Amino acid sequence: LVLEHFGIDTTKRGAKVTLGGDLCAVSGIGASAAHCVALARALNEVLGKNCTEAEINAAGFEGEKGYNGTPSGIDNTAATYGGLLRFQRTDADPIFEPQTLPLACRIVYA
Repeated sequence: LVLEHFGIDTTKRGAKVTLGGDLCAVSGIGASAAHCVALARALNEVLGKNCTEAEINAAGFEGEKGYNGTPSGIDNTAATYGGLLRFQRTDADPIFEPQTLPLACRIVYA
């Protein structure tokens, strides 16, 4: 779906995409969104599209539909923009705002 979003017709010319890493897609940790956003960034570079972050995010969202059907948009948004985000799903476009913390915090996985 990311390829389609970029207007690439794989019926006319094939494409081989290989994604690596240890994260499992559709496992609840945002791996599929990270894959879609990484693919969108790679296509943007290879095709010389000069996409904005919002356009990369939109491509990631379209790709997420292939994994999850009706994604919320939070995973692809986090993968695109990084950092801390306030996210709200709406009937229209989702609302997201980058956030900053007044002090550094540590997240410890135990």
